[in-house]
Amino acid sequence: MIVEADFIWLATGCADDCSSEKLLRTVQEKFPTRLVNGYPVLDDSLLAWPGLPLYLVGSLTMLSIGPAASLHPGWIQAAQKISTHLLGESFPIAGHVEQARLKEEVNLTVQRPKSLVEEDELGGRTKHEVEKYSWTDEEFLVTIRIYVNEPLQKDDVKVRFKKQGLELWALTRDNAYHLSVPLLYKPILEERCRLKVNEAKGRINLVLHKYDNHEWRFLKG
Repeated sequence: MIVEADFIWLATGCADDCSSEKLLRTVQEKFPTRLVNGYPVLDDSLLAWPGLPLYLVGSLTMLSIGPAASLHPGWIQAAQKISTHLLGESFPIAGHVEQARLKEEVNLTVQRPKSLVEEDELGGRTKHEVEKYSWTDEEFLVTIRIYVNEPLQKDDVKVRFKKQGLELWALTRDNAYHLSVPLLYKPILEERCRLKVNEAKGRINLVLHKYDNHEWRFLKG
């Protein structure tokens, strides 16, 4: 995949305060966002500066990613959030930001793989990206537990297991819950993976059959 961009900024300094970095200080002046001890409050789902197609990775995402923001696991989590967005919907420019304030219109077109459920199949349901879940690793099985906390039918839960990834859609009366893990920590045997649904309690278990019994340190690769 090739993504064209007008500029790429490499932030390799050690400062963790937006007010001490000339570039971000200029951005803050024109598109102000709340700062907490120098860290910007970002759009958590995109890791983007509010109102701008400006994505951040590293220590400045501390408020969104947590203590691991400047470490390898944090970089992976940030990259997954940003790439998932770039492969999906167009950037939601905030209403108060006028297009005239941007020097050039940013056009980013990428081809994304076909989803289990396309947008026009949602039937007016509100879409939610699943960010919170739990998982356990035991011998040859990894179990991912997702709680939507509302009744659902097993027929309305669709899952696709891949060699080292998965996608899940769970449709309720008013909502559509989506989980995508493009890259798992290690390969799985997709033909042995299982879906379990507790319809009354709105609980979903994805049972992944590992390729071997080596311990998974992380869920995502």
